[in-house]
Amino acid sequence: MRKLIKKVVYCLIAFVGFYVSAFFWHKVDLHAWYTFPTLVTIALAEAGLIALAIWKSID
Repeated sequence: MRKLIKKVVYCLIAFVGFYVSAFFWHKVDLHAWYTFPTLVTIALAEAGLIALAIWKSID
């Protein structure tokens, strides 16, 4: 049970971290060609891959 909680916490940290970084990157780079929803989509995709790697690595 502890391993499951650990996996879920790490995955949530990955998702929140990428969402926050996308938000701040959007605010800093005002001349970017992409929009905030695009950044969030990219961030969620990357966070999903990292979460999957974390999920598989914790046994």
